[in-house]
Amino acid sequence: MKTEINEWYEGLEITFTPETAKETGQLLRFARNANSEKPYVNMSFTDKPYCYIHLHKRKISSQVTNINPETKH
Repeated sequence: MKTEINEWYEGLEITFTPETAKETGQLLRFARNANSEKPYVNMSFTDKPYCYIHLHKRKISSQVTNINPETKH
């Protein structure tokens, strides 16, 4: 998956571009089931620096896992 990061004075934008059908499915499922909770962001500087971002989904019982002509929005 290709990742692009842009920073400006109001925030940070991360764009994911899928390169396989599996990655496309992962992004579609997440986009369909994302909620508006604040993401969890952690930056670690031990050994190799990394940034961990956890984006929340809706509760499992409310998630939609398929797309068909009857699907709304």
